Order: sequence, then C-alpha cells, then structure tokens
Amino acid sequence: MNIKQVFLFLAVIAMAGCLGGSRSAAVVQYSHLEYGAPGFVNLAPCPQAIRVERLTANRAFDSRAMIYRSEPFVFADYPSGRWWVTPADMLTDSLIRGIQAAGLFSSVFTFRDSEETRFVLEGNVEEFMEISAKGESLASLVIRVVCVDRVKQETAGVAVLQKTYSLREPLRDRTPEALARAMSVAMEKLSKQMITDVYQILQKTS
Repeated sequence: MNIKQVFLFLAVIAMAGCLGGSRSAAVVQYSHLEYGAPGFVNLAPCPQAIRVERLTANRAFDSRAMIYRSEPFVFADYPSGRWWVTPADMLTDSLIRGIQAAGLFSSVFTFRDSEETRFVLEGNVEEFMEISAKGESLASLVIRVVCVDRVKQETAGVAVLQKTYSLREPLRDRTPEALARAMSVAMEKLSKQMITDVYQILQKTS
C-alpha cells in the first residue's frame, strides 16, 4: 500500500466517524425559579423608596451550571441540567419582583433605572447548590445582604442592615427539576424574611 492509498484509507475512516459514528447530543433541560410573590398583611406602607442593585455571586456559583456536592470536597454539576440564567441574575429578578409585589415601599427602583435613592439594597450569593447531608439531598441557598443609607455615607453607620440568610430545603429526588423546585421554595422563604427585615429598618428611619 503506497502513501496515497494510506491517506485515502484514513480519510474514509474519518468521514465514517463524522457521518455515522457520533453519538446524538444530550438534551439539556433549562430551569428557572418559580414561586408566588410573598404576601404581607397588617403592615403600614413605608414612605421610603429603595433601589435594588444586581446581586453578585461567589466565583463557584457564577455560571449556569446546576452544581451539587455529593461528599465533602467533591463538586460536580448535572450534565443534563442548566439554570436559564446565572443564579445572581435569577435571584436579583426574583427579589425585585417580591419587593415590588409587596407594596410596602413608596417606590422600588432597580439597577436598570437611572433614579437614585437614599436606601440601596445590595447582596452576594454565597451558596447556591445541592448538597448531601446524612443521606438526604438538600438545596442550599445562602445570600449575604447589605442595605446602605447613602445619606450617612460620611459616617461609620453607612450600612443599616447587614445580614446573611441561609436555608436548606429537601429535594424529592436527585434531578435538575427537583433542585429547581427545592431552590424555589428556599428563595420564597428567604425573600419574605429579607423584605420584612428591610421594611422594619426603613420604617424606623421614617
């Protein structure tokens, strides 16, 4: 077999692999948080306006991967599941929607608006993943929140609220859909507590 025949033989093998030997691409499921806006009763409206900045996230959770930890020091992600957007963007939109729906503040502005307000809500996603603990799978959500009073920026008391919210919600099974459902329940509970805390702080400054 001469050199031309060898190259021809290799080309035929390569074409066969490209045309008929490849596996079909796996179907990826994209998930998003879904839950009803938290309700509030018997709370007088607060005359203060608030601006919600886009949340940031720790580098480990700054992607659309649906991350899980099967054991200490071992992290992976679901190959068939992705978040529709990054956790930081998803939680930001969810928090804004909840604050607006609560109707507790005179105005609610976002990082997309040009209006400035005295009070600004910022935060960072510290943890957003599935973990295994004592034989149970849990959605672990941790968000650190800071509410800043811009009027007091020249003093030491610039942050009127600085708190870390943490919640773990059990999964029905170990699937991307179950993780999205459990994380939705966790965010519904956390957002209600966040909004209540911010409301109480701002109400005192009225």
